[in-house]
Amino acid sequence: MSNSPVVIKSVPAIKVAGLRGTVPSPPDQHKALWSKLMTQLEQQHVTPSAPPLSVYYNQDGPSKQWDGGWDIEAAAPVTSNLPSSNGIQVHELPAVPTMASLTYKGPWTGVKGAYDAMGQWIAGNGYRVTGPTREINLRMAAMKDGEMDQNDPQTVTELQFPVARA
Repeated sequence: MSNSPVVIKSVPAIKVAGLRGTVPSPPDQHKALWSKLMTQLEQQHVTPSAPPLSVYYNQDGPSKQWDGGWDIEAAAPVTSNLPSSNGIQVHELPAVPTMASLTYKGPWTGVKGAYDAMGQWIAGNGYRVTGPTREINLRMAAMKDGEMDQNDPQTVTELQFPVARA
């Protein structure tokens, strides 16, 4: 497992095709949300214009356990206009002028350590989280028997937390 240092950066608005839902745990988003979103995009001959991302609407992303499930959006950046259908909405994720960002490389099973490091950095540097967090899949985990290989050491994920001074 390796984490890059946390940096503060500005993130522009991005147009996405997204499917939002509540799942029991973050890994459940792959079957419940991602497979449906990607199938719909393939049927409409739409290729994502940038790496896909998950948006966590529960405060602090997957670093905490939530009793009511996880409110997650599977989102694929797109440039083309396509109709919203089957729960998939085309919309713009807003620009964020102050985004704390950390890149994690390693097996998916270890990403919690990256979330913990991000939370410690935010608290230790006088910030607070101000909105939904983002998890960008810069290099997706390999597939194994039709499922994501949770132990793929080559997975690369960027964590983004919108922040403001506390």
